[in-house]
Amino acid sequence: MCTLILILCLVFLSAGISVFIWLNRDPGQGDPEWQRFLLEERAERFQDMGGYRIRYVELGRGSPVLLIHGFGDSSYSWHKNIRSIASAGFRVIAVDFPGMGFSGSPDNFSFSVEDLGREILRFTKRIGVRRFHLVGNSMGGGISLYLSLYHPRNINRAVLVDPACYPDAGMQIRLMVRFAALRSIMSNIAGVWTVRLALRQIYADPSRVTEVMVAEYSRPFRRKEFRGILVRLITGYFSGTLVAMKRKYPEMSRPSLIVWGKHDRWLRASTIARWLHRDLRGSGLVVVDDAGHVPHQEQAERFNSLVIGFLKGTAGGC
Repeated sequence: MCTLILILCLVFLSAGISVFIWLNRDPGQGDPEWQRFLLEERAERFQDMGGYRIRYVELGRGSPVLLIHGFGDSSYSWHKNIRSIASAGFRVIAVDFPGMGFSGSPDNFSFSVEDLGREILRFTKRIGVRRFHLVGNSMGGGISLYLSLYHPRNINRAVLVDPACYPDAGMQIRLMVRFAALRSIMSNIAGVWTVRLALRQIYADPSRVTEVMVAEYSRPFRRKEFRGILVRLITGYFSGTLVAMKRKYPEMSRPSLIVWGKHDRWLRASTIARWLHRDLRGSGLVVVDDAGHVPHQEQAERFNSLVIGFLKGTAGGC
Protein backbone atom coordinates (compact mmCIF):
# COMPACT_ATOMS: atom_id res chain seq x y z
CA MET A 1 0.00 0.00 0.00
CA CYS A 2 2.78 2.43 0.95
CA THR A 3 4.60 1.57 -2.28
CA LEU A 4 1.46 2.33 -4.30
CA ILE A 5 1.03 5.70 -2.56
CA LEU A 6 4.68 6.55 -3.21
CA ILE A 7 4.32 5.65 -6.88
CA LEU A 8 1.18 7.80 -7.18
CA CYS A 9 2.95 10.73 -5.50
CA LEU A 10 5.85 10.42 -7.93
CA VAL A 11 3.45 10.30 -10.88
CA PHE A 12 1.63 13.43 -9.72
CA LEU A 13 4.93 15.19 -9.01
CA SER A 14 6.24 14.29 -12.45
CA ALA A 15 3.01 15.49 -14.06
CA GLY A 16 3.17 18.74 -12.11
CA ILE A 17 6.76 19.38 -13.17
CA SER A 18 5.84 18.63 -16.79
CA VAL A 19 2.92 21.07 -16.69
CA PHE A 20 5.12 23.74 -15.08
CA ILE A 21 7.77 23.30 -17.78
CA TRP A 22 5.13 23.41 -20.52
CA LEU A 23 3.46 26.53 -19.09
CA ASN A 24 6.80 28.31 -18.77
CA ARG A 25 8.37 27.10 -22.00
CA ASP A 26 10.66 29.63 -23.67
CA PRO A 27 8.36 31.77 -25.85
CA GLY A 28 11.17 33.01 -28.07
CA GLN A 29 13.41 36.04 -28.30
CA GLY A 30 10.76 38.70 -27.86
CA ASP A 31 9.44 41.33 -30.25
CA PRO A 32 11.88 41.64 -33.17
CA GLU A 33 10.35 44.93 -34.39
CA TRP A 34 10.81 46.53 -30.96
CA GLN A 35 14.37 45.26 -30.69
CA ARG A 36 15.16 46.49 -34.21
CA PHE A 37 13.81 49.93 -33.25
CA LEU A 38 16.07 50.03 -30.18
CA LEU A 39 19.11 49.17 -32.29
CA GLU A 40 18.41 51.36 -35.31
CA GLU A 41 17.51 54.44 -33.25
CA ARG A 42 20.15 53.72 -30.60
CA ALA A 43 17.30 54.35 -28.19
CA GLU A 44 18.18 51.92 -25.39
CA ARG A 45 20.29 53.45 -22.64
CA PHE A 46 21.45 52.73 -19.09
CA GLN A 47 21.99 55.29 -16.34
CA ASP A 48 24.32 54.57 -13.44
CA MET A 49 22.48 55.31 -10.19
CA GLY A 50 25.31 54.49 -7.81
CA GLY A 51 25.17 50.79 -7.02
CA TYR A 52 22.76 49.83 -9.77
CA ARG A 53 21.61 50.92 -13.27
CA ILE A 54 18.28 52.10 -14.62
CA ARG A 55 17.43 51.12 -18.17
CA TYR A 56 15.46 53.56 -20.29
CA VAL A 57 14.48 54.27 -23.89
CA GLU A 58 14.91 57.76 -25.32
CA LEU A 59 13.86 59.29 -28.63
CA GLY A 60 13.30 62.79 -30.00
CA ARG A 61 14.09 66.35 -29.07
CA GLY A 62 12.06 69.02 -27.33
CA SER A 63 10.20 69.30 -24.07
CA PRO A 64 10.84 66.10 -22.03
CA VAL A 65 8.01 63.58 -21.61
CA LEU A 66 8.54 60.81 -19.06
CA LEU A 67 6.56 57.62 -19.74
CA ILE A 68 6.04 55.49 -16.61
CA HIS A 69 4.75 51.92 -16.90
CA GLY A 70 2.67 49.81 -14.51
CA PHE A 71 3.17 46.76 -12.32
CA GLY A 72 5.41 44.06 -13.76
CA ASP A 73 5.75 46.05 -16.96
CA SER A 74 8.63 47.88 -18.67
CA SER A 75 9.32 50.58 -21.24
CA TYR A 76 7.95 48.12 -23.82
CA SER A 77 4.50 49.14 -22.56
CA TRP A 78 4.88 52.26 -24.71
CA HIS A 79 6.10 50.58 -27.92
CA LYS A 80 3.09 51.96 -29.85
CA ASN A 81 3.48 55.51 -28.51
CA ILE A 82 7.17 56.49 -28.36
CA ARG A 83 7.67 57.26 -32.05
CA SER A 84 4.44 59.25 -32.44
CA ILE A 85 4.99 61.44 -29.39
CA ALA A 86 8.65 62.03 -30.28
CA SER A 87 7.68 62.94 -33.85
CA ALA A 88 5.38 65.63 -32.46
CA GLY A 89 8.39 67.51 -31.07
CA PHE A 90 9.03 65.96 -27.69
CA ARG A 91 12.00 64.28 -26.02
CA VAL A 92 10.43 60.98 -24.97
CA ILE A 93 11.97 59.03 -22.09
CA ALA A 94 10.40 55.66 -21.25
CA VAL A 95 11.92 54.28 -18.07
CA ASP A 96 12.04 50.79 -16.53
CA PHE A 97 11.22 51.14 -12.82
CA PRO A 98 13.91 49.94 -10.38
CA GLY A 99 13.74 46.15 -10.44
CA MET A 100 11.41 46.05 -13.45
CA GLY A 101 12.22 45.29 -17.08
CA PHE A 102 16.00 45.42 -17.33
CA SER A 103 16.70 47.86 -14.51
CA GLY A 104 18.51 46.87 -11.35
CA SER A 105 17.35 48.01 -7.93
CA PRO A 106 18.99 49.45 -4.80
CA ASP A 107 19.74 47.18 -1.86
CA ASN A 108 16.92 46.99 0.71
CA PHE A 109 14.61 49.04 -1.50
CA SER A 110 11.04 49.26 -0.13
CA PHE A 111 9.20 49.68 -3.47
CA SER A 112 6.73 52.06 -1.79
CA VAL A 113 5.06 54.72 -3.92
CA GLU A 114 7.21 57.41 -2.32
CA ASP A 115 10.51 55.53 -2.74
CA LEU A 116 9.72 54.72 -6.37
CA GLY A 117 8.74 58.35 -6.98
CA ARG A 118 11.88 59.73 -5.36
CA GLU A 119 14.08 57.30 -7.27
CA ILE A 120 12.48 58.32 -10.57
CA LEU A 121 13.11 61.95 -9.66
CA ARG A 122 16.74 61.15 -8.83
CA PHE A 123 17.02 59.41 -12.23
CA THR A 124 15.69 62.43 -14.15
CA LYS A 125 18.18 64.71 -12.42
CA ARG A 126 21.03 62.36 -13.33
CA ILE A 127 20.13 62.57 -17.02
CA GLY A 128 19.89 66.35 -16.81
CA VAL A 129 16.10 66.74 -16.81
CA ARG A 130 14.73 69.05 -14.12
CA ARG A 131 11.17 69.63 -15.35
CA PHE A 132 9.06 67.34 -17.51
CA HIS A 133 5.64 66.12 -18.57
CA LEU A 134 4.40 62.84 -17.09
CA VAL A 135 2.44 60.02 -18.72
CA GLY A 136 1.83 57.13 -16.32
CA ASN A 137 -0.23 53.94 -16.59
CA SER A 138 -1.66 51.91 -13.69
CA MET A 139 0.95 51.83 -10.90
CA GLY A 140 2.93 54.35 -12.95
CA GLY A 141 -0.15 56.57 -12.89
CA GLY A 142 -0.17 56.43 -9.11
CA ILE A 143 3.49 57.41 -9.02
CA SER A 144 2.74 60.24 -11.48
CA LEU A 145 0.15 61.50 -9.01
CA TYR A 146 2.69 61.27 -6.18
CA LEU A 147 5.24 63.32 -8.14
CA SER A 148 2.63 65.88 -9.19
CA LEU A 149 1.44 66.33 -5.60
CA TYR A 150 4.73 66.26 -3.69
CA HIS A 151 7.16 67.58 -6.33
CA PRO A 152 5.04 69.94 -8.46
CA ARG A 153 8.00 72.17 -9.37
CA ASN A 154 9.40 69.30 -11.45
CA ILE A 155 6.17 68.57 -13.33
CA ASN A 156 4.59 70.41 -16.26
CA ARG A 157 1.52 68.39 -17.24
CA ALA A 158 0.36 64.92 -16.21
CA VAL A 159 -1.53 62.29 -18.22
CA LEU A 160 -2.96 59.62 -15.92
CA VAL A 161 -3.79 56.39 -17.75
CA ASP A 162 -6.01 54.02 -15.70
CA PRO A 163 -3.96 54.94 -12.60
CA ALA A 164 -3.83 52.78 -9.45
CA CYS A 165 -4.74 55.67 -7.18
CA TYR A 166 -7.37 54.52 -4.66
CA PRO A 167 -5.88 51.71 -2.56
CA ASP A 168 -9.29 50.70 -1.14
CA ALA A 169 -11.00 50.22 -4.52
CA GLY A 170 -10.40 47.91 -7.46
CA MET A 171 -7.23 46.45 -5.98
CA GLN A 172 -8.02 42.73 -6.00
CA ILE A 173 -4.39 41.91 -6.69
CA ARG A 174 -3.36 43.59 -3.43
CA LEU A 175 -5.65 41.22 -1.51
CA MET A 176 -4.34 38.22 -3.43
CA VAL A 177 -0.75 38.69 -2.38
CA ARG A 178 -1.72 38.75 1.29
CA PHE A 179 -2.24 35.01 1.06
CA ALA A 180 0.99 33.07 1.59
CA ALA A 181 0.11 30.39 -0.96
CA LEU A 182 -0.44 32.93 -3.73
CA ARG A 183 2.76 34.79 -2.80
CA SER A 184 4.55 31.46 -3.12
CA ILE A 185 3.05 30.91 -6.58
CA MET A 186 4.16 34.35 -7.72
CA SER A 187 7.66 34.03 -6.31
CA ASN A 188 8.25 30.47 -7.53
CA ILE A 189 6.31 29.58 -10.66
CA ALA A 190 5.15 32.87 -12.21
CA GLY A 191 6.42 33.17 -15.76
CA VAL A 192 5.22 32.99 -19.35
CA TRP A 193 1.83 31.58 -18.40
CA THR A 194 1.11 34.39 -15.92
CA VAL A 195 2.21 36.99 -18.49
CA ARG A 196 -0.20 35.56 -21.05
CA LEU A 197 -3.03 35.41 -18.50
CA ALA A 198 -2.44 38.99 -17.30
CA LEU A 199 -2.29 40.41 -20.82
CA ARG A 200 -5.56 38.72 -21.73
CA GLN A 201 -7.10 40.26 -18.60
CA ILE A 202 -5.94 43.82 -19.20
CA TYR A 203 -6.96 43.92 -22.88
CA ALA A 204 -10.62 44.56 -23.68
CA ASP A 205 -10.21 42.19 -26.62
CA PRO A 206 -7.95 39.27 -25.61
CA SER A 207 -7.55 38.24 -29.27
CA ARG A 208 -5.26 41.26 -29.71
CA VAL A 209 -2.68 39.65 -27.41
CA THR A 210 -0.04 38.08 -29.65
CA GLU A 211 2.62 35.54 -28.80
CA VAL A 212 5.23 38.12 -29.83
CA MET A 213 3.94 40.41 -27.08
CA VAL A 214 3.93 37.55 -24.57
CA ALA A 215 7.51 36.74 -25.53
CA GLU A 216 8.73 40.31 -25.07
CA TYR A 217 6.92 40.76 -21.76
CA SER A 218 8.32 37.44 -20.52
CA ARG A 219 11.99 38.30 -21.07
CA PRO A 220 12.55 39.81 -17.57
CA PHE A 221 11.54 36.47 -16.02
CA ARG A 222 14.91 35.15 -17.18
CA ARG A 223 16.37 37.20 -14.32
CA LYS A 224 16.37 34.88 -11.31
CA GLU A 225 15.47 37.67 -8.88
CA PHE A 226 12.54 39.05 -10.90
CA ARG A 227 9.75 36.98 -9.32
CA GLY A 228 10.77 37.98 -5.82
CA ILE A 229 10.89 41.63 -6.83
CA LEU A 230 7.31 41.43 -8.12
CA VAL A 231 6.14 40.27 -4.69
CA ARG A 232 8.14 43.01 -2.94
CA LEU A 233 6.76 45.63 -5.34
CA ILE A 234 3.12 44.75 -4.93
CA THR A 235 3.34 44.51 -1.15
CA GLY A 236 5.48 47.65 -0.80
CA TYR A 237 3.58 49.94 -3.20
CA PHE A 238 0.48 50.19 -1.00
CA SER A 239 2.17 52.30 1.65
CA GLY A 240 0.70 54.78 4.11
CA THR A 241 1.62 57.56 1.71
CA LEU A 242 -0.55 56.06 -1.04
CA VAL A 243 -3.46 55.76 1.40
CA ALA A 244 -3.01 59.41 2.46
CA MET A 245 -2.56 60.70 -1.09
CA LYS A 246 -6.24 60.50 -2.00
CA ARG A 247 -7.00 63.21 0.55
CA LYS A 248 -4.57 65.51 -1.25
CA TYR A 249 -5.95 65.06 -4.77
CA PRO A 250 -8.03 68.28 -4.60
CA GLU A 251 -4.78 70.17 -3.89
CA MET A 252 -3.11 69.08 -7.13
CA SER A 253 -1.95 72.14 -9.05
CA ARG A 254 -0.56 70.59 -12.23
CA PRO A 255 -2.78 70.41 -15.36
CA SER A 256 -4.00 66.84 -15.72
CA LEU A 257 -5.74 64.64 -18.25
CA ILE A 258 -7.27 61.33 -17.17
CA VAL A 259 -7.48 58.66 -19.88
CA TRP A 260 -9.36 55.46 -19.04
CA GLY A 261 -10.23 52.31 -20.94
CA LYS A 262 -14.00 51.83 -20.89
CA HIS A 263 -13.64 48.07 -20.41
CA ASP A 264 -10.91 48.04 -17.74
CA ARG A 265 -11.65 44.91 -15.69
CA TRP A 266 -9.19 45.81 -12.92
CA LEU A 267 -9.99 49.48 -12.31
CA ARG A 268 -13.52 50.38 -13.37
CA ALA A 269 -14.03 53.50 -15.46
CA SER A 270 -17.62 53.80 -14.23
CA THR A 271 -16.47 54.37 -10.65
CA ILE A 272 -12.76 55.03 -10.12
CA ALA A 273 -12.28 57.26 -13.18
CA ARG A 274 -15.24 59.38 -12.08
CA TRP A 275 -13.90 59.66 -8.52
CA LEU A 276 -10.52 60.84 -9.73
CA HIS A 277 -12.03 63.32 -12.18
CA ARG A 278 -14.12 64.69 -9.30
CA ASP A 279 -11.13 64.93 -6.92
CA LEU A 280 -8.65 66.45 -9.40
CA ARG A 281 -10.24 69.84 -9.89
CA GLY A 282 -10.06 71.10 -13.44
CA SER A 283 -8.89 67.76 -14.84
CA GLY A 284 -9.98 66.42 -18.19
CA LEU A 285 -11.44 62.92 -18.54
CA VAL A 286 -11.56 60.81 -21.69
CA VAL A 287 -13.04 57.30 -21.53
CA VAL A 288 -11.73 55.31 -24.49
CA ASP A 289 -14.13 52.87 -26.15
CA ASP A 290 -12.94 49.37 -27.04
CA ALA A 291 -10.03 49.48 -24.61
CA GLY A 292 -9.18 47.91 -21.26
CA HIS A 293 -6.46 48.69 -18.72
CA VAL A 294 -3.90 49.74 -21.37
CA PRO A 295 -5.71 52.05 -23.81
CA HIS A 296 -2.33 53.37 -25.00
CA GLN A 297 -1.80 49.97 -26.60
CA GLU A 298 -5.28 48.93 -27.71
CA GLN A 299 -6.23 52.32 -29.15
CA ALA A 300 -2.77 53.75 -29.74
CA GLU A 301 -3.65 56.15 -32.55
CA ARG A 302 -6.38 57.88 -30.57
CA PHE A 303 -4.29 57.86 -27.40
CA ASN A 304 -1.30 59.44 -29.10
CA SER A 305 -3.48 62.18 -30.54
CA LEU A 306 -5.02 62.91 -27.12
CA VAL A 307 -1.66 63.05 -25.38
CA ILE A 308 0.04 65.22 -28.00
CA GLY A 309 -2.86 67.67 -28.02
CA PHE A 310 -2.91 67.91 -24.23
CA LEU A 311 0.84 68.30 -23.83
CA LYS A 312 0.82 71.05 -26.44
CA GLY A 313 -2.03 72.76 -24.62
CA THR A 314 -4.49 72.43 -27.47
CA ALA A 315 -6.89 69.81 -26.04
CA GLY A 316 -8.10 68.26 -22.80
CA GLY A 317 -7.37 68.99 -19.15
CA CYS A 318 -7.11 72.44 -17.66
